[in-house]
Amino acid sequence: MGGPSDNFSIDKSWVYRRATNFCFRGLAHTNMLEQKEKKEKEEEEEEEEEEEEEEEDRREEGREKTSRYRRNSRNVMQRLQGSNETSEKVQRVPRCTATWCGPLEQATINFHSSLTTPSTRKLRG
Repeated sequence: MGGPSDNFSIDKSWVYRRATNFCFRGLAHTNMLEQKEKKEKEEEEEEEEEEEEEEEDRREEGREKTSRYRRNSRNVMQRLQGSNETSEKVQRVPRCTATWCGPLEQATINFHSSLTTPSTRKLRG
């Protein structure tokens, strides 16, 4: 009857469908890979930008801290110079001759506190 060629007939449409399906799958796979690569590149770029922004923020914070430190040190120096002047002024304050008070400022503080103590209120009133 028929030879081996009769049993081995090739359905060309099936081969074509399989080949095109495989090609489309391959294209889809390569497209997916390209999209993944694009996403990864974008994420890496975003991470680099964020790192650069964080670095700039750290630099700005460092600048602010140094400027604050400089300002504070200036203020401290001015205070120290001012405190030297005020301490000289305090030393120039005439001292009270009474034995119970120190400088004149302390005398006024003692005087006002003595007015508000309960023992003096009883005596006066």
